[in-house]
Amino acid sequence: SGINAEYGSSGINAEYGVDVSETLNYVFKALTLTRHRLEGKVPLIGFSGAPWTLMAYMIEGGGSKTLSKAKKWLYTEPDASHRLLKLLTRVISAYMIEQVAAGAQLLQVFESSAEYLGP
Repeated sequence: SGINAEYGSSGINAEYGVDVSETLNYVFKALTLTRHRLEGKVPLIGFSGAPWTLMAYMIEGGGSKTLSKAKKWLYTEPDASHRLLKLLTRVISAYMIEQVAAGAQLLQVFESSAEYLGP
C-alpha cells in the first residue's frame, strides 16, 4: 500500500547503500546472454523508470490515475521526498551503468509520471 507518510523524514535515508551489481546480477546476466544471442542483428536497449515515476509507484503502492498520495507526500514531506529522489537517482544511475557494462547499447529512461507534477 505504499510508503506510510508517518515515517516521513525519519524513514528515508539517502545514504542507504544498495549494491546494484550484486542485487540485480540476474538482470545483467540476462542482458549479456541476450546481447550474445542477438549476434549484432539488432541493438540491445536497456531501460529504467525515472526517479519521480519510481517514487510515485512506491508511495501509491502501484499505478494511479491521479497520483494524489504521491503529490501529497511530495508537498507535505519535502525533505523526505528530496532524500528519496536523491537515493533513487543514485540507484538508477548505477543500474544504468551496469546495464551498459552488461551489453546494453542504448538506454531509455521512462518518466511516465511527469505530467502529474503540474499545478
